[in-house]
Amino acid sequence: MKIILALVSTCFFYGQVQAADSTVGQPNIIVVMADDLGFGDIGAYRALYPGGDAKPDAFRFTPHLDRLAKQGVRCTRAYACSWCAPSRLMLLSGQWANRAEIYDHPWIGKQLRDAGYRTCLVGKSHGVAPTQRVFHNTDAKTAEFSDGLFFNGGARGYYLNAGETFPGRHSLTPFTFTAQGGEHLTDVFTDHADRFIREKTDTPFFLYLAYTAPHEPLQAAPADLRKLFPDRFANMTDDQIRATAGRNAAAEIQHAHYAAMVHGLDRGIGRLMATLEELGLAENTLVMITSDNGAQHGSNFPLSGHKWDDLEGGIRVPFIIWSHAIANSDRPGLVYDGLVSLADIVPTAVTSATGMVYQNETDGIDLLSAIAADSLPTGRQYYWANAEYTMHLSGLDHFSSNPVGERLFQCVLIRDREKVILWNANQSGETGAVYSTTPDVVGDEKASSKLAESTPVAGNYLDARQAKDLLSEMRELVRSSNGGLLPEWNGTPEKLREAAR
Repeated sequence: MKIILALVSTCFFYGQVQAADSTVGQPNIIVVMADDLGFGDIGAYRALYPGGDAKPDAFRFTPHLDRLAKQGVRCTRAYACSWCAPSRLMLLSGQWANRAEIYDHPWIGKQLRDAGYRTCLVGKSHGVAPTQRVFHNTDAKTAEFSDGLFFNGGARGYYLNAGETFPGRHSLTPFTFTAQGGEHLTDVFTDHADRFIREKTDTPFFLYLAYTAPHEPLQAAPADLRKLFPDRFANMTDDQIRATAGRNAAAEIQHAHYAAMVHGLDRGIGRLMATLEELGLAENTLVMITSDNGAQHGSNFPLSGHKWDDLEGGIRVPFIIWSHAIANSDRPGLVYDGLVSLADIVPTAVTSATGMVYQNETDGIDLLSAIAADSLPTGRQYYWANAEYTMHLSGLDHFSSNPVGERLFQCVLIRDREKVILWNANQSGETGAVYSTTPDVVGDEKASSKLAESTPVAGNYLDARQAKDLLSEMRELVRSSNGGLLPEWNGTPEKLREAAR
């Protein structure tokens, strides 16, 4: 399949965008990470697959994401981890989350600061060690981000009370943001990202915008609910609307909140794109938008599974790449079905910024070069081994004879078109291995066959000998890895190194 973008020159893919009437230098770079946004939550992705599900219809309310996807590139085989903390670690480091030396080199913020960028993290950091690195460190020599507004943790409420504070930073100088009361957290993050973009400077910028939306609690902005669902919410006050949020609410109310939360995220992205246009920066900005894992409350259609498990709905995520050059090529709206992971963001961004082939340790590739190539790259792999967790959270009860609640170990290996999931693949060698190939599809026959064009049909089980051989092969991958690949994820540097001994 020939996927060269005719008006996107080779120099663009290495950081030099040929504008209509001038040559501009290092591109600005924006990476947006949504939280628990599903494969089926964006209209431009749903447009690729017929059918539907009973989940919230958030995809009806994503006009800005749809525009960027249809002008840019939609990656349909992009993978994260099955929950947020390791996925964010992978995005920042450019390495699989199971690498023992993942903390031993600069991450994306520091690498771009070294390339002359102002760097800013707005939003969520998750995990003690990453948090120490990304916003407690203000050392000019080692800091990842010169600017930011930060939330540390897995989740929190969206409705802010007067006096609530968040730590921030401007040019490495800390400050405190204090809520006036009544703000919505998604809009607070958008406001700060917008202010960062608007700072008048000749220095290129890197913005990592890590929204908490649409992670629970399901608490949408009242204005968005009135706009999208006027029959139900138009005559309600803000306080009355906020009171409808909660796990005890009826399903249609929860669905409305979820859809409006996705719309609020989409609205924020649209606002930032408008700011780029207003300031004349859009022609020289590269945008990448993705999610940290599959949806928990939203839609992963047409994939089976959800956040926390290693079926496609848990780890396969939307991934949009946009630039002015791509949008104005003869192939806007390209659908790319090569293997992609969050580890690709670092080499893609740094290669674009420096114009040089990426030299640091990475499990990723420069996606812009891959997309511009005449054929899909071969020999790509993706590895993710989850820590133990309770089985019923994974939605895998029907795949095993083990009782619900038994703690399991899972790992997944993707090689080009093949995907393997192992359950109970513990370090002692015992395994209840099941072989499952992508796409793990639900939905109607047309959707299944559409996804099956890129990957085999799901549901093949291994016999005992095949399972043993496969487990040995995956162990050899771990053993032979120069990067100290671990058979289980653990987010702290000390435990990572201890496990690698």
